[in-house]
Amino acid sequence: MTDIGSTGSMSDGEIVAWLEQKSNDQYHGLKAEMNASDQRAQLIEALTDARAAVDGNDPNTAYDKLGNIAASSDDPDTQAFVFEQQIGLLGWVTHGDTKSDELKGTIDQSSLSDKDKQALKDKIVHERAVMDATDTNADTDENRKVHDQQKQHVSEALDGRTTDLTHVDQVAMINIQQAVSDAKQTQELASNILSSRSQASLAIVGNIRG
Repeated sequence: MTDIGSTGSMSDGEIVAWLEQKSNDQYHGLKAEMNASDQRAQLIEALTDARAAVDGNDPNTAYDKLGNIAASSDDPDTQAFVFEQQIGLLGWVTHGDTKSDELKGTIDQSSLSDKDKQALKDKIVHERAVMDATDTNADTDENRKVHDQQKQHVSEALDGRTTDLTHVDQVAMINIQQAVSDAKQTQELASNILSSRSQASLAIVGNIRG
C-alpha cells in the first residue's frame, strides 16, 4: 500500500488505474491542442493566399478564396471576418451586384447569430448603394483610387488576422510542448511505481526465504 497526496492508501491496481486515466486525459487534451494548431495553420495559409491575390490586384480570386474559407469553417468569428472582407471587395470584383446577392444568401445560411447576419447584410446594402452610384468596374482614375483603398483595407485586415493567429499558435505550441512533457512524466511515474513495487516484493520474498 502507498499514499498518494490526499487520496489515502491505494492498491497497486488503483494506482495504475489512476495513472492510466490521467494519461488518457493528458493525451486527449494534447490531441485537441494539436488539431486546433493544425486548423490554425491551414487558416493562416488560406488567409495568406487570399491576401496575395489582393496585393496582386486579383480581387476575383481573393473573393473566391475568402468564400472557400467561410464555407470550410464552423467558427462564427472566422466566418464573420471573412464575410466582411468579401463585402469590402464587392466594389472591385466583376459582377459585384450579383455577388452581393449571393453573399447575402450565404450569410443567411451561416452559423452566425441573427444580429451578426443583419449587421453584415446592412454593410452589403451600403456597399450596393455606393456601387449603384457609380460604375466601379470602369477604368477611371476615381475608381482606381477607390479600388486602391479597398485593396489596402482588406490587405491590412488579412495581414492583421494572420499575425494574431500566428501569435496564438506560438503560445499553443508552448502548451503542446508542456503537455507532451507532462504525459511523459506520468508514464515515467507509473513505470517507476510498478518497478519499485516489484523490487519491494522480490525483497520481501528474499527475506522470507532467508
